[in-house]
Amino acid sequence: MPQICTAVPDARFIVALRDPVELVVSWHRTQLVALNESERDFAAAWRRSCAGGLPDTDPLDPKLLDYPRIVALGAALARVLELVPRDRLHVLTLDELRRDPRAVWDALTGFLGVPPSPVPDFATYNVSAKSARYPMVRRLTHRPPDLLERPVATLRQWTRTTSLSGVKAIKKRMWQPDKRPQVRSETKAELAAHFAADTRLLTSLMPLDISGWPSSAALP
Repeated sequence: MPQICTAVPDARFIVALRDPVELVVSWHRTQLVALNESERDFAAAWRRSCAGGLPDTDPLDPKLLDYPRIVALGAALARVLELVPRDRLHVLTLDELRRDPRAVWDALTGFLGVPPSPVPDFATYNVSAKSARYPMVRRLTHRPPDLLERPVATLRQWTRTTSLSGVKAIKKRMWQPDKRPQVRSETKAELAAHFAADTRLLTSLMPLDISGWPSSAALP
């Protein structure tokens, strides 16, 4: 970001926020799909991360599994504001986008100084509701042994660019529907208490309506 601010002094920045309780659960699921995480039980993975532990796998980057740090939105926004003037920063929340996507779009295009048309369809894409049907095959294609790394990378690149319908059907077959993760209310309360101080910092930096966030229940 410092390089962007230097190279483009009038650059504008957009920050999208989500309730940290929902966000950390979703992020854990993302890391499972990416094969960075091996612990499917969220509560166990969270407590292991808080204790400074790592899963019994080979993560691409250990920082991706530092769940408390990844979801510290207030601290992250504070770092952004050290570099970006407030008048060049636009903050929106997922709650606003769910509630009134057109209003969010109009505010966003107004901030950027671009025409609001054409208006997107606001459909939901890339829903996190699937898991690998064949875990061993996915590990082979996404974390191959050193000897196979180059040919597998070539094969994956070919599957991205080929127009063969059979390839797309095979790739689709590699996934199966999966339920959204369910987190116990006690765990959610633990998360809300953990993020309370950071959420207070967030709201002190930027006026936001977080009344619908589960984490707001831990605030005075």
